[in-house]
Amino acid sequence: MIEKHVNALKERVLEYGSLIDRMLQQTFDGVLCKDRESLSQVYNELEMQADAMKLEIAQESMGLIALFHPEACHLRSIIKMSAIAIDLERMGDVIVKIARISLNNKDVLDFTTYPQIMQMVQETRIMLTNVMRAFADGDALIAISVIGHDDRVDALCESLIRKILREIKTHNDDIERLLQFLTIVRYVERIADHTTHIAKDVIFIKEGLTVQKMTNLQGILTEHHTKEA
Repeated sequence: MIEKHVNALKERVLEYGSLIDRMLQQTFDGVLCKDRESLSQVYNELEMQADAMKLEIAQESMGLIALFHPEACHLRSIIKMSAIAIDLERMGDVIVKIARISLNNKDVLDFTTYPQIMQMVQETRIMLTNVMRAFADGDALIAISVIGHDDRVDALCESLIRKILREIKTHNDDIERLLQFLTIVRYVERIADHTTHIAKDVIFIKEGLTVQKMTNLQGILTEHHTKEA
């Protein structure tokens, strides 16, 4: 009986992940196209949908625990799905902040100045897509690859921060805009960080392992799956 409810909760979390990905895509598409209406929709409509979905997942999680008193893998899954929803909520909050920063500028920020920001967004969306697939399929190895993918985002972030800081020193008349770009870069990095948190939760749901030493975990999981085969 509980299996049916846990699976339903899982589907709801997957829907939530799809909504967050839509918000991320729509925000940066809106920035590139200077589409103020699309950006406004992110925090006037989509944010409300995301908040309602997060509340529903939290209530369903608590209800399952109270009703069924689950143990072992079911309890682990419910607790971690609730944690995944929290990370998705925080990602949504950051996305809304990016949309607002962009809208607060008269002409919407011009991201063509820093094409690496869009590279960061693309890499982050790949991470989000893959981690939700890992969650859907219960694939810990894909989750591990997501964590490794975060290095690409970090490298782009560090490069951009150095570049923007150099320009701040030499463009005193444009500091406000440059600081906004700097903030957005850090926000995108934060979204990627939340995605890695989800990947760690996926690994725990599937394997019952916490991620402490990634260099060892890859070998442990590979060996584990080889034995299963």
